[in-house]
Amino acid sequence: MPSKVDLKGFKEFQAKLKDAPKKLFSEVDGEVEDAANTWTGFAKRDAPKDMGFLARGIEPKKVKEMHYEVDSNAEYSAYVEWGTGTKVSVPSGLQSYASQFKGKGGSAEDAKKMIYAWMERVGIPKEKQWAVFISIMTNGTKPHPFFFIQRPIVEKELFKNVENILNTPI
Repeated sequence: MPSKVDLKGFKEFQAKLKDAPKKLFSEVDGEVEDAANTWTGFAKRDAPKDMGFLARGIEPKKVKEMHYEVDSNAEYSAYVEWGTGTKVSVPSGLQSYASQFKGKGGSAEDAKKMIYAWMERVGIPKEKQWAVFISIMTNGTKPHPFFFIQRPIVEKELFKNVENILNTPI
């Protein structure tokens, strides 16, 4: 279940840009692209690195002018971001989005294979694997925010940069 967020040209700025010179429009598009790239870099930096699949799956994509998406395409992105089981913690404003992932995980057998493989990689002795597996399946995993925590940082910088462009005489 991929997680993604759109960085779009913001409506209040689009109105100002409607009759603006093409150069100005292009500069704002560049700022939105930079914001998408910054978000991507921060999310990759903050993503857990066990085998690196999660971080490698975070990419920006241009949809159209002033509209970029940042996508985390690992099926388990949402579960890492917000945790699982009794440890789920979804920030306000994201509950509706997060609800689409509830109960959509794979089978218990798939979970067991992945958890056992992880325990082997981190050196948990085989005799403790069943207990750890049961604990994870019963209690869940703690959240490891890496994706959506970037939003306020990136938005603040994007708004500041776009405002500077719009307030600079042509």
